[in-house]
Amino acid sequence: MLGPFDVILEGQLAGTPALLAPRLRSNELSQLLRDWQEHVQRQGWAMPAPGDFTPENLRYLLDHILLFDVVRDATGLRFRYRHYGSHFSFARNFDLSGQFIDAHPNPHFATLAQRTLEHVCATGLPVLSATKMRQPDGAEYHVEALSLPLAPPGGAGVDTVLVGQFDHLLGSEQMPFRVNISDPALLRHWVEAPALRQLLEQWDQLCTTRGSLPVRADFPPENLRPWLGRVILLERRPSDPGLRYRLIGSGVTEERGYDITGQPVTDHPDAEYGRVIQWFGLAVLNLGRPGWYCGHGFTPYGTSLFVEGLCLPLQDDCVLAVQLPRKLENSVPPA
Repeated sequence: MLGPFDVILEGQLAGTPALLAPRLRSNELSQLLRDWQEHVQRQGWAMPAPGDFTPENLRYLLDHILLFDVVRDATGLRFRYRHYGSHFSFARNFDLSGQFIDAHPNPHFATLAQRTLEHVCATGLPVLSATKMRQPDGAEYHVEALSLPLAPPGGAGVDTVLVGQFDHLLGSEQMPFRVNISDPALLRHWVEAPALRQLLEQWDQLCTTRGSLPVRADFPPENLRPWLGRVILLERRPSDPGLRYRLIGSGVTEERGYDITGQPVTDHPDAEYGRVIQWFGLAVLNLGRPGWYCGHGFTPYGTSLFVEGLCLPLQDDCVLAVQLPRKLENSVPPA
């Protein structure tokens, strides 16, 4: 649950798209800001309306969207969650759709969000917020949120605030490392390697056939033939809350120059990499959704290594991963 987290507001800026755009880290938020600006320009510099942003044209970040209704009463402004992105409901283990922001389990976070949304309504400008959060296990995240004002045509003021929000695990900036956990239908837009798309389709079909997550036995070696040598199997044992490498394909070990099969993920020679994989693998298991990642690091031979990978949750507390080398110029999906 989010309640025990420490939350620190590191910075906040309201301004025009030209001012905010260079400060955005997430490609998806950059695209959202461009979409908002295009609607402003198309409508003669009028504020976009809620109807301008539909699930279809927000498909690239729908899981990371928060939509607030602005309610004005005698006490001032109140903000009610109209849409609570599935990324947040799964990751936080609660869904606030239909509730006011003061119902958030973390009062400090609710207060910071209330002030941000009030600022959006007062200025009629986009607001970029940077927050640092620390989990009970010590993992720290930068939370990047872009809040955009929306108003009905001819309306007297902001009646809806659209927020896109992404979490960045601290330490991953040095890789850099991009991750996304989502439904297969949305994740397909991120996966570039045809072999990984094929694996995602196979996993999704097994989920449909079973009516639940697949198990390890659904992926015998003969069914993994297209990916042999690139397979990584992570497992969570009842006696250990973390993850352990049960299998690392020969192609991966030769590429990396070491084999840590049987060891905890946190014992990875690159401590930061191990911490990211531990967090990401556990998130995939806990959410029960596939995860995509890409990033780069360095081999023990001093060469730069760029990879794209897919992590698939299995019922028997395992994560089936396939990791493929990829080119630098394709290391980040297009905005």
